[in-house]
Parts: sequence; C-alpha cells; structure tokens
Amino acid sequence: MLWERWSSEWRLKAALSALLTVAFWLVYYWAERRPVAHVLIVPASALDRALPLVPVAAWIYLSQFATAPLILCLAASRRAVLAVAAGVALMASFSFLAYFLLPTTIDRAVAATSTDAAYGLVVGWDQPRNACPSLHAGFAIFLSACAWALSRGFRHRAAGVAAFWLWALAVLLSTLLIRQHVAIDLAAGAVVGAFSFWSIRSQL
Repeated sequence: MLWERWSSEWRLKAALSALLTVAFWLVYYWAERRPVAHVLIVPASALDRALPLVPVAAWIYLSQFATAPLILCLAASRRAVLAVAAGVALMASFSFLAYFLLPTTIDRAVAATSTDAAYGLVVGWDQPRNACPSLHAGFAIFLSACAWALSRGFRHRAAGVAAFWLWALAVLLSTLLIRQHVAIDLAAGAVVGAFSFWSIRSQL
C-alpha cells in the first residue's frame, strides 16, 4: 500500500517538490540576507535561558529537510498532492511576508569549540534571521498533521503518526538547543503551520 501511494502521481509529485524547493530557498535566502526594514531582536524567554546549548541537536534540526518531501509521497490522489503543495506555499508565503515586513533575529550564542559537522553547517549557512515565525516549527506541525490525515487506512497508522509527532517535538526542541530560535518563534510558527493545515484539510 505504501509503495502504491508513493508511485501514484509521481511525475506531479516530483515536479512540485522541485518547484517548491527551488522557490523556497531562493526567496528564503534573499529575505535573510537583504532585509528591507530594521531588524528586530526577538527576546529570549526563561525557557530559552534555562536550556543548554547542545550542538549535536543540529542533526535533528537538519532532518526536517529530508522528511518534508515524504509528505507529498503519502498523497494518493492528484487533489491531495495539490492540496499539500498549496498548504506548503501558503505557509511559506505568510512567513516570507512577515520576514519582509517585520524582519527579526535572535541574539544567538555559538559554541565556538564544537566540531560537530551538522552544527557547523547550520551556523555557517543558516543565519539567525527570519526568526519569527519559525518555519521549522511551522513545517513540523504541518507535516505531522498531514501525516495523520494522509495515513488513513494504514495498518500501523497509530504508531506511524505517533512517531511523526515525536519527531516534530524533537525538531522543535532542537531549534532551541542549537540557538536558532527562541520560544516565541516556535509558537508563532506552530500557529502558521496549524492554520495552513486547517486551510487544506478537507482536500486530503
């Protein structure tokens, strides 16, 4: 059953995955490096200050980039594929509009002595800009909700959905542990992700 899901509408899935990925990163990095307004610093909360800096958590943070395309693969119909793509586009568009109109950053602490490869990649390439709303949080909520909706009829649906939500929680925590976001960024991103899913849920 899983292979049937993945193979259905595969040309459309491949085309949309490529289009969304290229468009996303072009706009994201443009917004990150060329703010059009004064960049505001998002304050850290008591929770942010209480959590330690854990460079190895960058591996969980980066796992989202491999997981995101899998949601399109779970869609069984053209309508569902287009709905998921529309939800991603809506989430990204809302977030990018926020980045343009109210660019934000955080006061990121960096573990200068860390030799972790994933952490070095994040610190070197992903600046602490476009902080609020957190797209990592938005994608974690959106993808997990889509996994729940698209897995109807799967034999081990409960276990799979639970695993996806545990992964989502781990991603949210990882953004704090490597100082890429603060708690308010995650809250705003979660709202954006939940709203984007709500907007397309009837098509899944």
